[in-house]
Amino acid sequence: MDEIPRSVDTAVRAEASRAGGYSGSLDIVYLRVRRRRRRHVAGAFAAVVAVLAVAGAGALFRPAPRPAPLVVPPVAPTTPPVSLAPAAQPLLLADAAGTYHLPNGPTVTLGGDSRVGELIPQEGVPGGFTLVTHQVVGADSWDRSVAWPDGWIVALGPHDLAPGKNRPDGVNVTDLEINLVVLRRDGHVELKRNVRRAGEGVALLTADRAAAYLWRPAGLVMHSLASGAEHVEFTPQQLGVPGTLDGSIAAADLVRHQLVVSRAAAPCSLLRLTGGVSATLPVRGVGCASVNALRLSPDAGRVAVVYQTAGLATGVAVLSTADGTVLANQEIPPIDGAKMSASANVAWQDDTTLIGAAYPVGDDGTQVIAPLRITMK
Repeated sequence: MDEIPRSVDTAVRAEASRAGGYSGSLDIVYLRVRRRRRRHVAGAFAAVVAVLAVAGAGALFRPAPRPAPLVVPPVAPTTPPVSLAPAAQPLLLADAAGTYHLPNGPTVTLGGDSRVGELIPQEGVPGGFTLVTHQVVGADSWDRSVAWPDGWIVALGPHDLAPGKNRPDGVNVTDLEINLVVLRRDGHVELKRNVRRAGEGVALLTADRAAAYLWRPAGLVMHSLASGAEHVEFTPQQLGVPGTLDGSIAAADLVRHQLVVSRAAAPCSLLRLTGGVSATLPVRGVGCASVNALRLSPDAGRVAVVYQTAGLATGVAVLSTADGTVLANQEIPPIDGAKMSASANVAWQDDTTLIGAAYPVGDDGTQVIAPLRITMK
């Protein structure tokens, strides 16, 4: 179904994801965010379908009334003139669920069924960062959300059409939509489209102005925001995995048609695919035991890797996508008072500056968000 545009009149009730896919389990819809932990590669995708699980579709989306074109202004009124310099990547706090605050900052409640947090670098404030929130709309929860530099958000999540009604669970559950949502900076829903196919899982990887990139059983699919048409960009065979929504892919990112993935079978050896060319990028010399998240730089020349060691310490390494050279490495100190190891997410401010945040997922009480910054020459 398509609704373009519509006012935000849905107040979403209460709520720590590369993030996750969805196969149709109603129990997982409401409980998965608090259960997800990025401590292990398998853990990132242990739910029915994980945030960065791999899937795709080899055919176009099933016939439906043609939606009105998505109108996205190239430059919002308050956006400065377009520059040739790459725009900074927004840093959303994937999987954060609970009450959080920056050191010496106010507390906020975050969760995929209520609000998603964004960490913004800001000069002149204590610690150099501020924390803002975005209300979850267009679905009962957001399994995965990505933001554009101008503040628009693209998200994917389930919407139960018959809350409270008992029916058989699973991928063929009835009365359920999986909505792809495009949210404007002012909070209004620009696009809401049901992308569910009965019997299949689906997950969001990333999105640009033209398309959202979805994992479906046939591979990584480019989904046109304007028309809903789809075609497969990468198949499971190209990715070197037996399946895609089964936990075979632990983390991934796509920039400028270059895809980098971490596979569960080889958790510290990344696979880079661009065009018809593939290469491996080993994560060497940093004590990597598993990779929990990836983020490609705006020019796709570097990839930031959030990893864990055998001792469950968390670190961030930056690799060249040309040859896998480790350009930087920084361990994330344990967060005082946290009962669990921290989850982490990162974003590029430009091609040489990386910001990030570490935060507990699933802990009770008020938790501290620990920001980090890596600058390379």
